[in-house]
Amino acid sequence: MNNGLKRNLIWVLAALVFLCACAQQYDPDDQPAKAPHQALPPGALRLTTQQQSDLGVQVGQVRLANVPPSFTIAATLTVPPAHQAPVTAPVSGYVEDMRGNLAPGMHVHAGELLASLQQVYSSSQRVRIQINARQADTEVAAAQAQVKLAQADVERYQKLYRDNIAPLKQVQQAQAQLVQAQAALEAARSRAAAYQAAASQRAQPSNPGRFALRAPISGVLSSLQLAPGALINAGQVIATVVRLDPIWVQVPLPQQELGQFEKARAGVLTTSAFPGKRFAMRRVASAAVIDPATHTLSMLFAVANSAGKLRPGMTAMARIEGEGSTAAASVPSQALVSQGTQTFLFTAQSGGLFQQLPVQVKYSSGDTAVLAQGPAPGTSIAVRGAALLESTLQRQQIQGAD
Repeated sequence: MNNGLKRNLIWVLAALVFLCACAQQYDPDDQPAKAPHQALPPGALRLTTQQQSDLGVQVGQVRLANVPPSFTIAATLTVPPAHQAPVTAPVSGYVEDMRGNLAPGMHVHAGELLASLQQVYSSSQRVRIQINARQADTEVAAAQAQVKLAQADVERYQKLYRDNIAPLKQVQQAQAQLVQAQAALEAARSRAAAYQAAASQRAQPSNPGRFALRAPISGVLSSLQLAPGALINAGQVIATVVRLDPIWVQVPLPQQELGQFEKARAGVLTTSAFPGKRFAMRRVASAAVIDPATHTLSMLFAVANSAGKLRPGMTAMARIEGEGSTAAASVPSQALVSQGTQTFLFTAQSGGLFQQLPVQVKYSSGDTAVLAQGPAPGTSIAVRGAALLESTLQRQQIQGAD
């Protein structure tokens, strides 16, 4: 066999081998298996170490803390009677010179002029003034007569003294009686002048007696019944000034809680008007008896209110602490995230997995929240960056829905 034939035979054999290889069927089972995609449970997200650092996430543990027993109940803000001062009209009259911008809710200072009252007289008052004026004139005449008599006695005793008939003591007594008579005359004249002025005011209604209506204490006007030119009756309450600092909190403590909380000295007040704001309460007093209708003991607490944020009539939640302590799970307040009426935190698991978990907060004190329901002490949670974890989770859920 020559060399050409050998080369051709080799090419034919190579082609057959190639065709046999191409004829083999493709078997997918022979391919390497891919790792299946693991779906995260609802409310979970996985972050790398770098992502956690970028979000400021810090992991800690739920702690077991000794906390005092507490009781939370709806309370009402009120003003003690001693801090309420009515402004009463001393006489009947017309309102004049009223402060232009006076309105309920305004702050006033003790002694500040609210308005002026021009006095007017009723028919019975006018009759009485006439009677008193005549009596005053009679008293003046009688006092003048006494002065003349006293002057005559002084002159007589002085002459007798010069004649060595009367002692000096009688002259001095006569002079003293003259001084008394002159003082009585001045008093009678003053009374008569006052009644004459009142009589002249009856004849001149445009110039009656004027009385200043002033704020009795510093505080806020809670009510105001004043209008320029209005007729005010004597004894009528025309305004009320209340002192709002401190403001009082009335806490109705159920009788079944007396044993544990009757001696509570302090507490914390929260109100929906100022979410997240806590006001320290200091006990002032307690009622001596139980209310038979509600079976509660009324406890009064004082709250500093220099800014005037808290108002009488507001509803709020008051938390008071009893004696002793109990062990309870606690977390940093910044580990909690609120959505509507629900509160969550994020548990930290291996592999950068964070799981959203609903909890119930018993109460918050400072930077710590005591849990009524939630993870057990020792559970790893995100103690910082929980709010950013929540926003990241929501963003991923939106992207996944798209």
